[in-house]
Amino acid sequence: MMLLMSQQPQRIVITREDIERLVEERNSLAALLDVVRQNLALVAQSLNELRSAKDMLTLLSKGAVQDTYAGVGGGVFIKASPTKVRRSL
Repeated sequence: MMLLMSQQPQRIVITREDIERLVEERNSLAALLDVVRQNLALVAQSLNELRSAKDMLTLLSKGAVQDTYAGVGGGVFIKASPTKVRRSL
């Protein structure tokens, strides 16, 4: 669209309803972001627990640990000791 010199630029009109809708959308997006952050924290915690369990299994299979408590997730630990089996898993 070409503007002639005599034409004035159009004004943008934002109504109260537009502002209320934008505020509601912002609040909805903020709530969604909170859920994503919580899920990310759960994923990070799960990865740390899995890494810890893997490290413990590696130590047990090498015989580097005699008796210990191994985390199995969710804050639960079991007493673990190496067996005479070639591999732990």
